[in-house]
Amino acid sequence: MKRFPSVLFFFYFSFPFLLLSGNTVEASGNELILVSPVPESIVIARKPVVSFRSMLPVLDEGLLVLLDGDDITGLVTAEQGLYTYTPVDPLPAGNHSLQVLGFFENGEPFEEELLFSSRHSAPFEEIYSTNRISSTLKTTLKKDSSTGDDSSGDFSTDTPYTTFDTYLTSESTVREGGWNASFRANARYYDQNAALARPEKKGISLIDFLFSGEYQAESYSARTEIGDTTIEESKNTVDYLTRRGGKASITMGNITLSGFGTLSTESSYEIDGMGFGFNSNDHIMGTSAEVNFFEQQLTLKGIYVRGGESGNSLGNWSEGGGRKGDVTGILLQSDFFDQMLTSDFEFDTVNYDGDTGDNEKETYDKAYRIQIGGLIEKYDFELGYKYTGPQYDVVGNQSIVKDWAGADFSGGVTYPDQSVRLMLNYSWDNVEGDDLFARVYSFSGSIDYQYVGWERFPASVLFEHNSQRSADEPAGTEPVSMDTNTLTGTVGYNKDAWGIELRSSYSEQDDHSTTDNDTRLFTVSAVPSYSSSYFSIMPSWTLNSSTDLTTDVRTDTNTLALDIYTSFFNDTIIFEIGGTYDITRTDDDSVDTKNSAAYSRLNYRMEQLWWLEDPTIALEYHYNRQKDEIGDSTTRENILTLVLSTALPYSF
Repeated sequence: MKRFPSVLFFFYFSFPFLLLSGNTVEASGNELILVSPVPESIVIARKPVVSFRSMLPVLDEGLLVLLDGDDITGLVTAEQGLYTYTPVDPLPAGNHSLQVLGFFENGEPFEEELLFSSRHSAPFEEIYSTNRISSTLKTTLKKDSSTGDDSSGDFSTDTPYTTFDTYLTSESTVREGGWNASFRANARYYDQNAALARPEKKGISLIDFLFSGEYQAESYSARTEIGDTTIEESKNTVDYLTRRGGKASITMGNITLSGFGTLSTESSYEIDGMGFGFNSNDHIMGTSAEVNFFEQQLTLKGIYVRGGESGNSLGNWSEGGGRKGDVTGILLQSDFFDQMLTSDFEFDTVNYDGDTGDNEKETYDKAYRIQIGGLIEKYDFELGYKYTGPQYDVVGNQSIVKDWAGADFSGGVTYPDQSVRLMLNYSWDNVEGDDLFARVYSFSGSIDYQYVGWERFPASVLFEHNSQRSADEPAGTEPVSMDTNTLTGTVGYNKDAWGIELRSSYSEQDDHSTTDNDTRLFTVSAVPSYSSSYFSIMPSWTLNSSTDLTTDVRTDTNTLALDIYTSFFNDTIIFEIGGTYDITRTDDDSVDTKNSAAYSRLNYRMEQLWWLEDPTIALEYHYNRQKDEIGDSTTRENILTLVLSTALPYSF
């Protein structure tokens, strides 16, 4: 029995010349015969054995076998003219194409396509489950720490001697006709001989799970999700909100109706259950209707969301008795000219109570935005305007910047060897002109030029300008008037495994206010590197020099870093070492510190041990040192850790 290496290089260079010679054999099915699965039949198997026989002797060196476009030549075995492939992972159900290309022993090339179909079981077209358990055991062999001249080898009370961490990842799919159901879950078991900070806990925890079901027919489709789902309605309502609960949608022609309900608290180890509920004090619920016109060139969407939260979840808002509100929005999007001119308009209103513990009523506010963009050959642009009221807030959307308005523009041109991009933004706060606060106007602009015409010498130049001005300051408020200009240049060199990048930037901050907080910053860095399959090294040096022009005090920080990776015996042994060393000094002798950190890791990886995948034994070493020359203090720490890790995959 022989196993063939991949021969793409040999085949792609020699096959075209033989085609031009006019001696190509047009295989008619007599030269290559599909033995298994039986031609024109449907095989029932998740990993069907695929085999074919050649009626003429074939050169081993020129054989190329593709299954659904993937090169499987290296996994094909041959015995007495019978070529066999056994899939490692389940094949997707449906029609499959086996392409065989090569040369007969007489030197004539051939190409044959063999077709077959498969399904995973008799009742289900596709059914499979992929599971993986990965475990890591860490035990501290030695830990020394010292401060000043006092040294102690005792473990810190918050540092565990041993930790055991296991993850279970599971993905399953069932499909038949238009029906499709899938389930994924991630669970964890964790233990250590020390206390854990919340929200983590010892023992078994369900990290996340998601069940999804879908049905597709010719004129309509439906989809539902239960578990840790992601809600995406619009930027000013609910945008990329991942919570535990459920959502459903149904599409009939050009109309889509959707609804969702989730917990308002973030998913964590403490959250149990499915997340269903209709209590707007601790849930977020919403519905939307979307209509597409002119073959999806114009989309109109209406959104309504209501919910509340108590504010005690993983660092979320946590003042007062809680918050509650609703938002109504309308979204209009268009693309009539194949990305050459697109538009995106949204208008939203909210009724919001920022503290349900007081007697204040909900406040009303609005937000709207418009964005126009386009892509024409090598040119692209985007122009937008946004307004968000001072009381505009949405439960479940923490990315909203309220009491803000402004316009922005970005555009550029891209050639094969160079590109230029311009970005402009003008904005202001205190949009309703509250007399208690000043209004601050901000302007930022940048122009970025990149050149890659010299393949080995990529280069770029970036100029940025930022300014802030205040107006209508109330009595006793200092005005704001500040300009910042930054120029950054980068040049690199790349050849084979070698490379280096040189970067430098200069920035000046000019404070025109009475505080006169002017600063100057100069940064330069060099990052050479060498990278191959079995060895890589990346040293670097960075200098940050900042000057307070008011006091004329300069602060210099030099940082050296090094990372080395090497492997032996086909990644059986892997060694990593690296670290950083930085020195910070001021020219008035008020600061003089030296900090260093180093790590190393030695891995021994076994290819297979029983059913275990990549069992690994490793030693990890960490070193940290902080020295303050002015305060005459030094802190050191050394930790040596033994790490055992492996994984158990299981698919069916």
